[in-house]
Amino acid sequence: MNRLGVPLLVVLVVLAGCGGAGGGALPEGDDGADDATTAQATSADVTTDRRATAEPAAESTVETATGGPGADSGTDASSTEMTAGTSGPTSETASAGTGTPAGSASVDADNPWGRQVLTVGVVDATSTDRDYVALVRTAVEFWNTNGQAYGAYDARYQLDPDATDPDIEVRFVDQVESCGRDEGENLLGCAPRLDADSRAPQPVTLRIEAGYDDETTVEAVKHELGHVRGLTHDDEPVFMRASRVAYTLPQPDAVDRDYPWKTSAFTVYVDDSNVSAADRETFRRQVGHALAYYEDGPAGFPSNVSFTLVDDPEQADVVVRYVDDGGEAASRSSTVGTDPDGDGAIEYRTGATIELRNLGVDRAGYHTGYWLGRLLGADRDSELPEPFRTDADPTSEWWT
Repeated sequence: MNRLGVPLLVVLVVLAGCGGAGGGALPEGDDGADDATTAQATSADVTTDRRATAEPAAESTVETATGGPGADSGTDASSTEMTAGTSGPTSETASAGTGTPAGSASVDADNPWGRQVLTVGVVDATSTDRDYVALVRTAVEFWNTNGQAYGAYDARYQLDPDATDPDIEVRFVDQVESCGRDEGENLLGCAPRLDADSRAPQPVTLRIEAGYDDETTVEAVKHELGHVRGLTHDDEPVFMRASRVAYTLPQPDAVDRDYPWKTSAFTVYVDDSNVSAADRETFRRQVGHALAYYEDGPAGFPSNVSFTLVDDPEQADVVVRYVDDGGEAASRSSTVGTDPDGDGAIEYRTGATIELRNLGVDRAGYHTGYWLGRLLGADRDSELPEPFRTDADPTSEWWT
């Protein structure tokens, strides 16, 4: 028997961007808009750079991550990865069809059901009100048109969404938490892999995570039906491949959220390698004052924000870096985040860097506080705490 739970995984696209303030040592106000560059076909970071002197640029970074169908029972599982790209997965195009098998044919000897026509039901186990039947019909039409060319056995599908005793049940769920030996947030769907040595359970259940756009959802159902036909991730059609593109339904962008992070407990790395030994203690103390200010929960900001210093920038959510290159005094921020819906703008921020360039160390706290406020959701100067607004004195000891 070869009845393997086979998961389908999704990878998030990552965008990166920069915001800058020049024209002197004070950050200037901006409109909070994001520029974004979407990664093409890979999960590599793409940087959007804004260096305007009059407005600090906001970020944009896109990340991709999601997952695949969870498995029914099974002794083993393998993963399929869907990598964010430009327009979704590339796949075979289904010929015209209705989802209803036409005519009759002899039963394939390798068919684990022992019959040619299989009933496919659809179950929406989510809280959404979405027409999943139409998406499953598209996937069924593909296999009814092209099924003889692929798989360990031939069979045709009769779509009956409300069937009480289907051979195959396509079940849409809020989350696929596990599939065989695989588990985690990145599972998009799961199904058993059947072949000539399998005994088909009644019903065979395909689990598909809801919340993805139509193209991704159809590709996921086609992919899982392929596993039910005995196909592996090394087989054709192209949508059976382990690395594909997946996008969710539209989500609010980070700039439109009151709080654009999924965490309130931040790790921080302070890079003082370019600060003179005589000024290093002052620099770190200034940065510490800014962090402590937001930990105290100023009006308009979350009351549970915390910052923990770390020794490795790779482990930091936020990096505060001093740069001394002899240029003009300025500060800037850059951010990264996830773009699961593929619209070219990040939906949540996942990391940030604050650069303090050629500034007196007595201004480090002010500039760090300014950018922390922007990163935590302030869209304009008036939404920042008073010590960090552009009309404030950057050298005042506002923490006293």
